[in-house]
Amino acid sequence: MHGGDPRASPRRRCRPRGIRDPADHRDGLRPHGLAATRPGAGHRRRWNTAALLFSSSLVGVAPGAWLSSRLSPAVLSILVGGLVVIALATVVADERARVFRGAAGGAAAGATAGCMNVTAGVGGPPIVLYRLSTDWAQRPYVATVQAYFIALNVASLVVRGAPRLDASIWVVVLAALVIGLALGEQLAGRISDARARAAIVIVALAGAVSIVIEGVLAL
Repeated sequence: MHGGDPRASPRRRCRPRGIRDPADHRDGLRPHGLAATRPGAGHRRRWNTAALLFSSSLVGVAPGAWLSSRLSPAVLSILVGGLVVIALATVVADERARVFRGAAGGAAAGATAGCMNVTAGVGGPPIVLYRLSTDWAQRPYVATVQAYFIALNVASLVVRGAPRLDASIWVVVLAALVIGLALGEQLAGRISDARARAAIVIVALAGAVSIVIEGVLAL
């Protein structure tokens, strides 16, 4: 038996460079880029949270589809975008408004996201509100919501059908997706949680404002 710090043992010091000790868990704290794009990123993904969000989203998809059939796209855009702007501004300004906490908060956020994804194509803001309410760390948040939104978008396509777009539009969409993934891969390890959180809020607000403007112009 060796006394003192076990990390100082000859076996530890002689480990070849580049080979990790299986007991060294610090590697999980190092930046590895966009979590869902790497095979070893599954340990950051919270499958129970993704399942909660998705199952509750299915509850919101049907009412969203019903609203879409009853209200004009312009009115829906204004209503959804306006509510998102108010909710985000309130949550950022006052911590007491961060009500999406615990399992009930996750279920409410998921149901709202499902409804909004069908009505206006923006299911992200309620999930952002859930993240702000629970102080969800950036890397597990990204890894989890990527899996969640894949499932949610598939469910929305099943309910509403695939959009009828020209082949050239699909090419642009796929190219933008690849570029976005590559950009995220480069930036993920260089941006702090605080900056990533601010960026997510800004993008959500910008998307909500653009939806309101689009609805107003379509009236």
